[in-house]
Amino acid sequence: MIGLIVARKGSKGFPGKNRKLVPIMLDEVEKSELDPLWISTDDDELKDEVRGRRVKVHDRPDNLATDTTSVRDVVLEFALTQKIHRSEYIYVLYPTYPQRRSSFINRAIFLAEQAPGHFVSILGFKKPKTHPYLCYEVTKTGKTLKLIGHQLYRRQDYPECVEICHAVCIVKVSELHRVDHQMWSPYTHPFFIHDNDLIDIDTPEDWEEYLDAKRG
Repeated sequence: MIGLIVARKGSKGFPGKNRKLVPIMLDEVEKSELDPLWISTDDDELKDEVRGRRVKVHDRPDNLATDTTSVRDVVLEFALTQKIHRSEYIYVLYPTYPQRRSSFINRAIFLAEQAPGHFVSILGFKKPKTHPYLCYEVTKTGKTLKLIGHQLYRRQDYPECVEICHAVCIVKVSELHRVDHQMWSPYTHPFFIHDNDLIDIDTPEDWEEYLDAKRG
């Protein structure tokens, strides 16, 4: 299965984020069963980082290196440019999960190999810390609106729900047009993640939380 690290240079919320995270993930990714391994990036420093390792570089075009570019479009462009066959599967590696181990990646690969042949993608899901029935939107005028309309007040009556977690993201090339910008479709096969301490690093505060967890 192809492994594709997606790591652009810019990050408004956490400048230089991927320069910190990609080196951390490389050792674990290279120990996994993913082969070949690629990185799609516009960052010359990251290109230098993977030089001499078993990671091939795909030069991401500038128009797909903005803060509004979706990962789906990045994967589509990669598959088209590198002429990846439509029958291939790509494990899209978001660098923002530095706690993801090679054994974790291999379990996801195994699930993909055992999943029904018609699946479009496999995504990670975990239990959310807050149920969406308790969440409200804050409008531009400062008012609050329920994100989901309901009249339930007892937690035990709330439907079971899960939160997407891109620590696992596997998609078949021929089905890329069927997934949304979160890489999800009604035919997505779930990979349930029971480790709710898996940190998704998007801000400097997340990074500090990761460092604290690493220090124990």
